[in-house]
Amino acid sequence: MKKLLSILALTTIFGLTACGPTTNPSTAPTNPTVPTEPSTNEPDKYNFYVTVSFENGDPFEGARVQVCTLDQTMCMMPVTTDAEGKCTLELELNSYVVHILNVPEGYFYDEDGYILSEENSSVDVVLFQTSVARQW
Repeated sequence: MKKLLSILALTTIFGLTACGPTTNPSTAPTNPTVPTEPSTNEPDKYNFYVTVSFENGDPFEGARVQVCTLDQTMCMMPVTTDAEGKCTLELELNSYVVHILNVPEGYFYDEDGYILSEENSSVDVVLFQTSVARQW
């Protein structure tokens, strides 16, 4: 039993250290063309902005946004969107693919189509409703 508890404790520790930093959601700027600027906290970190909404334009409050490096070797801890469907991620300057971890049942999005980079510091992820075959 002690051996099993030790293995579980080590698995938890290694699992937590493999993830990126946790950041708090905040309101993204209303102008999506705002250039990427270094944050004031850490000179090698930049702010990236994600907005998640449904195809009808309603914001997705509580979306769990995770970004991973393009080669998928490192993923950051998820950040939750605010009431406007927005969140800010403070990350090293790199290119990242955006994932939504809690897509509601009946919706989908292009899982490879949303990239954050130095040239594109802001993305709007749109969740589309899955078409259901009609039963006659």
